[in-house]
Amino acid sequence: MSNLIALYVEDDDSTFFLVQTALSETSLPVDLFRAADGDEALDFLKKTGVHRAAPRPDMVLLDLNLPRVSGFEVLESVQSSDTLQNLPICVLSTSAVVRDRERALQLGARDFFTKPSTFDGLVDLMRSIFGPALANSLPAE
Repeated sequence: MSNLIALYVEDDDSTFFLVQTALSETSLPVDLFRAADGDEALDFLKKTGVHRAAPRPDMVLLDLNLPRVSGFEVLESVQSSDTLQNLPICVLSTSAVVRDRERALQLGARDFFTKPSTFDGLVDLMRSIFGPALANSLPAE
């Protein structure tokens, strides 16, 4: 089985490090890449600029509050792209605002998660996000 390729769009270094560490605690076979803002995420997904050789992610974790291009704008751009619109995107945000959740889901996010306040909660969340994605990627016997 090959590793799942995931792109995490997060501008905060410490938050990225925590998610990366939590994911490694799960021992799930996931290769995690990072885009530090929405503009870089779109370059990665569209394989433009310095990301021409970027792998196609199987899943995207997306923060909403990003510099330059917001998470909502990333969702809009992905949904308007014939080649990207079926890409699973899960929002991972500090926001617990219902309006943000509803808007993200309307713009095509598969799910919306509020970042847990504990490291163990983050590990559990990584298992719940990536475990089913990996199970669904297994070949049928």
